[in-house]
Amino acid sequence: MSVERVDVLLSAQRALWEQVTPNLRGVAVALHSLPGDQAVSARFLYDGGIGEVERECVSLAETHCIADFGPDVAIRFTAVEEAARELVGDEEWIYLRHETDPAERARPGAGDPPEVVDNPFPWSFVLSVIEDRLGMWVGRPTYERAVALVIGFDMAQPESIGGSMQRRVSERLGSGSRGWPWVLMDEAIGESPSRGRDLSELTAEQDSLAIAHLVSELRALLGARAD
Repeated sequence: MSVERVDVLLSAQRALWEQVTPNLRGVAVALHSLPGDQAVSARFLYDGGIGEVERECVSLAETHCIADFGPDVAIRFTAVEEAARELVGDEEWIYLRHETDPAERARPGAGDPPEVVDNPFPWSFVLSVIEDRLGMWVGRPTYERAVALVIGFDMAQPESIGGSMQRRVSERLGSGSRGWPWVLMDEAIGESPSRGRDLSELTAEQDSLAIAHLVSELRALLGARAD
């Protein structure tokens, strides 16, 4: 059989599936094709020493490649310890890991863990977003999306206001059987609780009324908590 370069590269790349370990710097492949003498060689270049895991990975990759070409093509994959990431002869790269440039590694502070800034948005900022620029954050400014923003923000806070909001509306109704988003919606648009309207089924005018009512209730709740 005649072995084509593209077939060699594709086969070798497939052979790497699940055989790449973190210390593998690169894999260089060469095709030697002469009448009656065809061979594929690959060097697995490792950072530092290698053990049984790396040897097994190279062996499995070699086996996969042998299965593609059969006995007419000699396949030889080798593992190289403490390897320089350089091509030899007519080799081509089929894998290269990302490595920071030596000059960058020498830069002061390089390699330090990233600075984590823990400065969450306050509720006042979230309320200003809902009130004045909700569309910039959630696309179409609807009551349903405003509620989703409030619930999502609340879930990230050390102390949730969800329970307090539910108790607030339940005291007005004398019942805790309805969630606060639906209670506030009914209050804003004047609907009977028995209708069971979905949050997404509002007109643009109703959305506007419900969003304004939501902001008002949140401000009142947050103000009471501050006191």
